[in-house]
Amino acid sequence: MGFQFRQFAVADDAASMRVGTDGILLGAWATVRPARQVLDIGTGCGLLALMAAQRNSSAVIRAIDIDGASVAQAASNFLASPWPERLHATRESLADFAARPENRGGYDVIICNPPFFRTGPKSPLIARQTARHQTALTADDWTRACQVLLSPAGKAAVIVPAVDQMGWIESAASFELVLHRRTQVRPRPATVPRRTLLEFGREPANCTDTELPIECARHQYFPEYRDLTGEFYLATTLGFETPVH
Repeated sequence: MGFQFRQFAVADDAASMRVGTDGILLGAWATVRPARQVLDIGTGCGLLALMAAQRNSSAVIRAIDIDGASVAQAASNFLASPWPERLHATRESLADFAARPENRGGYDVIICNPPFFRTGPKSPLIARQTARHQTALTADDWTRACQVLLSPAGKAAVIVPAVDQMGWIESAASFELVLHRRTQVRPRPATVPRRTLLEFGREPANCTDTELPIECARHQYFPEYRDLTGEFYLATTLGFETPVH
């Protein structure tokens, strides 16, 4: 069993983090064109890397994760996709990856759906706990690595809880990364934002701020959300259906 998207399928039963709305939002929103080299940090089942491969037909995507089972499943998903020659999964920590001289300044796009729960109950499964809680990757870890790995005109995109966004923005600024785009994600128009999509770069820029409501009612999606994710979700005569699990 797995998730069937328009152009690829994703099995996620062995990965530390399963397919979810956060990953789909980031994968559809991040700037991935034009880019020659893309890095997916903490790939899990490989969803973000697969979405990047679909959106950019010429990019080579490197996906890293510290969880061996996740890397194995991502590699299997890559092999079964239409783009196996452009997708590569390796088990490696971000710190080790960033420390290798050959990776310095080598990535035009960096994408990451990071662990972001700092408090609350933790999963008894170590791999899932690492994927969901800030035990292995903090904002400073991520922005420090992006400062090393990004090409001069590169973009680094992340999705975080809305309440934590200033911490990520301040961390990025401390490593000389500039906020270029920000989208506040609201489950429904009357609700407060739950997630924030952030995109950084090295070059000076005025930040583009937008909002994205997802639903106007249960399973009734706003046009903005449909436009953003429509190239991935399966279509029906009624409009949308969520990924098939």
